[in-house]
Amino acid sequence: MSRKIQLARVLAKTPLHSILRTAHRKLVRYIDAVENWENGDEATNGEAFLVRVAGPHLQVALDIGANLGRWSLLLTGVNPRCRIHAFEASPATFRSLTENVRGSPLITPRSLGLGEREATLEFLDYGANSGLSSFVSRKTTTGLSEERRVQVPVTTVDRFLAEVGAGTVDFVKIDTEGFEMAILRGMRGCLADRRVNFIQFEYGGTWLDAKETLAGASELLSGHGYHLFRLLPRGLERVIYRPLQHECFKYSNFAAVPSEEILQRWGIPVATA
Repeated sequence: MSRKIQLARVLAKTPLHSILRTAHRKLVRYIDAVENWENGDEATNGEAFLVRVAGPHLQVALDIGANLGRWSLLLTGVNPRCRIHAFEASPATFRSLTENVRGSPLITPRSLGLGEREATLEFLDYGANSGLSSFVSRKTTTGLSEERRVQVPVTTVDRFLAEVGAGTVDFVKIDTEGFEMAILRGMRGCLADRRVNFIQFEYGGTWLDAKETLAGASELLSGHGYHLFRLLPRGLERVIYRPLQHECFKYSNFAAVPSEEILQRWGIPVATA
């Protein structure tokens, strides 16, 4: 038995043990704050910064999981010439989205879900304007039950872009409470053709509900030549996926690009972990 283990077992029987446990919990929260984990505030976690820096370069964007349209409106505030397709699967929330973006003619609200294939899927609605609503049950991580279940039409990014005749898409933002991987799998054609310049997607405890992993996202994206990054308050961090480091199911935003030249052209700073 090592001396460290021997010392730990001795300390575990003393009053110092509870002090060390408390200190450890506080230290973990401190490290998470410093390294931008578990920060859902768009003003400080890098989301707003990314829009301000990349926004002026965008012509076409997809806001998947638009909710009330805050991200779309933030983008139009930076670049009123960018055409945005804002997708919201919740019928109740979609009404609020439509009202909120009424004064922005280049934002097109879409009452439609996006996923891995065309289908009609059961959507778990937690109430009008709720940020919890999803095609994925949230009971495991939140313990909450949905208000209603509704049948929602779903298509894929590949099929949608073909139908509207879009070529290259500059930015795809995905915030769908655990359904992100299904959407990524539904845009394999775009990925293979490198027709999406930038992808931002949420990761966190919702992926436990969905039984998805960041390893799956890394494999899918790298398999199509995309480079993976994690969002920082003022830029991106290059990610070389390591299970023990990254598969933590803590909230964070990740990004992927087919070429780092795009980041240089848009002026997005990149750090190496």
